[in-house]
Amino acid sequence: MSFKRIINYLIVAICGSFSIYVKNIIENLAAHTQCELLFYPPLAALALYILLNVLFLLPYCFRFSRCLFKDEAKIEGDWIEEVNKANVKYYTFFSVKYNLKKDDYSISGIALTKEGEIHAYWDSVSLSFNPNQHELKYLHISKMPGKNDVLGLTRLTFLYPTKGLPNDGRGYFIDVDAERPIRADFSFKRVDKKMINKLLGIDKKKINSDDRVRFIKAYHENLEECSG
Repeated sequence: MSFKRIINYLIVAICGSFSIYVKNIIENLAAHTQCELLFYPPLAALALYILLNVLFLLPYCFRFSRCLFKDEAKIEGDWIEEVNKANVKYYTFFSVKYNLKKDDYSISGIALTKEGEIHAYWDSVSLSFNPNQHELKYLHISKMPGKNDVLGLTRLTFLYPTKGLPNDGRGYFIDVDAERPIRADFSFKRVDKKMINKLLGIDKKKINSDDRVRFIKAYHENLEECSG
């Protein structure tokens, strides 16, 4: 029996127990107040509805529990990629984010030169993840200073270790509607607390937008060590 199925059975059992518990409370209240049990069905239904929503949403509120239900949860977080395009080298800092309200994922990123100048920034418009191939494909809109927006296609292949979460991978992107579409290959690595502490000297799990330029510069200066 899979772990996911066990969790589902536990949720059903908890809901059943809670329903009985609510029924007993209302019956006791009715006995003491000598009122009819007219309001029991709607009150019990409302309580059960609230409980069901809490129980079903709670596992998706935390990444470690999302990993049990969503394969994409394992690739959540910040990543940095090294890109060579048309003999120009730059770095992209991108984030894979989960939206609890929409129950879906999105990706956004910013591409910077080694000097910290903005090359482009972009957001995904659609994406699909293949857990069997450890592959993520998505369409994105790139915005570049002084140029028209460009639609691009990116494919990421994550390299999974024997145990734990993936920490690196390789991929490529193509500017679909550019005048001359060019494929750019790249490798990427997870930006974790250890890397942030090493390059910036700050004890954070994530960095904000103000730290990205400094992070890119430090990553470039320590490229050989960081890529190893």
